[in-house]
Amino acid sequence: MSSCPSAPAIQKVSAEQYLNLITGELCDFQKSDTRADNTDSLRKSFKQLRDIVNCNTTDNSCIHWVTLTYAENMTDTKQLYSDFDRFWKRFRRYCTKQGWNIPQYITAIEPQQRGAWHMHCLIIWDMKRPFIDNNSVFAPMWGHGFTKIQGVPDECDNLGAYLSAYLSDMSLTEDGNGQGKKYVKGARLKLYPVGVNIFRHSRGIKQPTSELLDIDSVANEKASAGTLTFSGSYTITDDEGNKRYISKSYYNIKRK
Repeated sequence: MSSCPSAPAIQKVSAEQYLNLITGELCDFQKSDTRADNTDSLRKSFKQLRDIVNCNTTDNSCIHWVTLTYAENMTDTKQLYSDFDRFWKRFRRYCTKQGWNIPQYITAIEPQQRGAWHMHCLIIWDMKRPFIDNNSVFAPMWGHGFTKIQGVPDECDNLGAYLSAYLSDMSLTEDGNGQGKKYVKGARLKLYPVGVNIFRHSRGIKQPTSELLDIDSVANEKASAGTLTFSGSYTITDDEGNKRYISKSYYNIKRK
């Protein structure tokens, strides 16, 4: 960052109110049922999802990408998670019968323009992913609609960024506009309702840790030994018009 951030202008008092530290006024939070006007909290959730995915998916040959959908227009996220819990119990029993160790999972839900939901699931094995036939094994195990199980291409170095973009960008054909670019960046964010958990994971999933490093010494030594998977920069402007420039680089140190 080009300069230190300014002090916060508000202090949260409760879930309903906050204190304006500049004027001393007690104000009410503006709330809505959707995130069309404020997607900041959702973007933070996607950042957390990216970090958790990248922390647990350093070997693509050990990962299945699974899509679970409904034949009908299913709009209840609680029902979706309940159906997944039952599916995962059946899948665990199947793995045990095959003599496989039980894998870990990370799930993320995706809304459609018509209000329906479906789920993406990363199944993370402690070995090279086994072959599982979609039509004879996987689809009947889910039993609610279309399913797809596939591997992750070896050249995909930043699966967390790919998944979060997949969940937040919207196809123009889905949005009813056939002109211009194929996808509208971030357009799907407005479809996520307030308070919904966009992702969950099994207990064995590792949590990422953050370290404050000297960029001229330790950071270069740790990061440059791996493969650069993503880089970008953006500008933040505060209420007084001051600009701060932030650049990010992601490295996979498991890939030399």
